[in-house]
Parts: sequence; C-alpha cells; structure tokens
Amino acid sequence: MPPSAADFSVSMEGLRPKFLSNMCEQQKLMSRFCDALANDHDDEEALEAIRLLVHKMRGTGATYFYPELSHLAGNLEDLIQDGNYDIKTVIEKTNELLSFCRKLQRPDAEN
Repeated sequence: MPPSAADFSVSMEGLRPKFLSNMCEQQKLMSRFCDALANDHDDEEALEAIRLLVHKMRGTGATYFYPELSHLAGNLEDLIQDGNYDIKTVIEKTNELLSFCRKLQRPDAEN
C-alpha cells in the first residue's frame, strides 16, 4: 500500500531542521549575488543566479510546508522572469526574502 499524505507530512516534518540548516548556504550565495547586483546593475549572471536560487526556494518552501517562503520566493522569481523590473526592487525583494529566511532559522521561530 502506498504511503498516505499523513505519512508524507510526518516524514517531511522530520526533515525540516536539515532543510533549514541547508538553506544557510543558499542564503550566503543569494546575499553575495545581491551584493554583486547592487554594485553592477547590469550583472546578468548575478540576476540569473538569484532567479535560480529563488526558484529552488519556491519549490522546497512548499514541499517543507513553508508557504510564506514559497510565496516570497515565487514573487521574486516571477518579477525577474517577467523582465519588467527595476534592479533596486529586485535587490529590495531579495533582502526581504533573506530576512525572512533568517527569521525561520531562529531557534525561537514558530516553524
């Protein structure tokens, strides 16, 4: 018999601490690319790197039951993909996402 949705939920709950720990590396990369973009608004490689990182966060946020993480990452990904953006807005939204990630990783955060 295949696993139930409840079994999946319990399994994912057990993996959440590892997910939060691994997210730290993604945050470092995103912060570095955000800094690069702030220094050179035409840095297409940094912009694409941010897009790829937030794409991952969008999916994994949903998988690990962090809908707000998925929502924030999705909004940023959509903004970049649409191509109709101001670099300052991309940087601001990236920093908002990084701030939310740090909040999730606090020991006292309600996960």
